[in-house]
Amino acid sequence: MGAGVISLASVEARVNQAQTTLDGTRGTTERTRNMFDRGLASQASMDTANSQLATALSGLASAQAELESAVIKAGAEGVLNPQIATAQVQLEQAQLNRSFASISAPVDGVVTNLKLAPGQYINAGTPALTFIESDSLWVVIDMRENQLVNVDVGDEARVLFDGVPGRSFPGRIRGIAWGIDPGRTAANGLPQNQAMARWFEPARTIPVHVELTGAEQWPDNVRVGSKASALVYAAGSNTPIAAGASFLQTVSTYMSFLY
Repeated sequence: MGAGVISLASVEARVNQAQTTLDGTRGTTERTRNMFDRGLASQASMDTANSQLATALSGLASAQAELESAVIKAGAEGVLNPQIATAQVQLEQAQLNRSFASISAPVDGVVTNLKLAPGQYINAGTPALTFIESDSLWVVIDMRENQLVNVDVGDEARVLFDGVPGRSFPGRIRGIAWGIDPGRTAANGLPQNQAMARWFEPARTIPVHVELTGAEQWPDNVRVGSKASALVYAAGSNTPIAAGASFLQTVSTYMSFLY
């Protein structure tokens, strides 16, 4: 905006200069005409004076047109001025970007995989760290589609980690995926069914979301991505079958831990 004001003042100065030049040229032309009328000046002098007057008039008209163009370009005063409006938008964008420079986690958790150092720059949208929430802890287990007949959201579950053998953590089914990618591709608009070398195509696995009932139960030595196994009690946990399955699951975690 400062540059626009300076430019406008410069054009106004040129208009004033052109007006002063015109006034001086008019006086000179008038004196030359009086001398010509009395026979004291030649026709060539009169022609030169008229030419200089025309040049001065053209210079003033050009300066005035330039001034009008500068006034239009500078715009109105206040918020209606396009330069002021543009500067205001740039200021608001800078303030917004500055607010993004400070990031606060919405919940409790831990930061890992940090790839930043003091003075380092990253582009917008580039991942620089991983935040893991600690208030809601869950695991995803892959169950065969023929195992989901009696499994429902809300069923009780028991989760064991290979890193903590012999210790189980209670949980509940919070969600069952509604679909998966079967791994088939399309050619010429027709689905391709991959040939199977087996007599019977194996059942596919469906992701099941199991949430631990208490975040404080999460063992310290278990990290995100660790191996886990889960036992879902579709008919309750107080049955002989459930007790036998729990025993076998515990033995399996000990064997995985020792292996």
